[in-house]
Amino acid sequence: MFRLPGHCMAHRLNLALGDSIGNSSEYTRSLVTLKSLASYFHSSPLRSDVLKCSHPPTSSETRWSYRSRAVSYVILNRDKLKETFHTIVRGGFDDSSKSQATGFLRQMDDFEFIFISNALHKVLQSTTVLFNEVQSMKVNIASAIRPVERD
Repeated sequence: MFRLPGHCMAHRLNLALGDSIGNSSEYTRSLVTLKSLASYFHSSPLRSDVLKCSHPPTSSETRWSYRSRAVSYVILNRDKLKETFHTIVRGGFDDSSKSQATGFLRQMDDFEFIFISNALHKVLQSTTVLFNEVQSMKVNIASAIRPVERD
């Protein structure tokens, strides 16, 4: 049976994802939006107080598993996020907060952002399963691929 250290395979998976997705300006813009979304709420207790759902996960430049959680968060909480942004735009917030909320509202309704978020969600669900498998101490390549092939 062929075995490679799990951390080595996980690192290679991260690099492969980064190389394949990182070359697309559309994907890059969507990932920047996801990262900005987390910063927007984490940097302001006032904005966090009106958040209609849990806080968005922070992302990492190198770990796609974090990005997977961020994409899933937006997919699952899109309506609540939009409600929150509407509250900020209409509420007694500073101009910068309102301007950024308006920008996020546009993104939440942008076809490209919605399409890419959903595509990333599907891809990252499979790679998260694979990432978790290769991180285990007893990685077996055949068993690591099996859960991905089911999707």
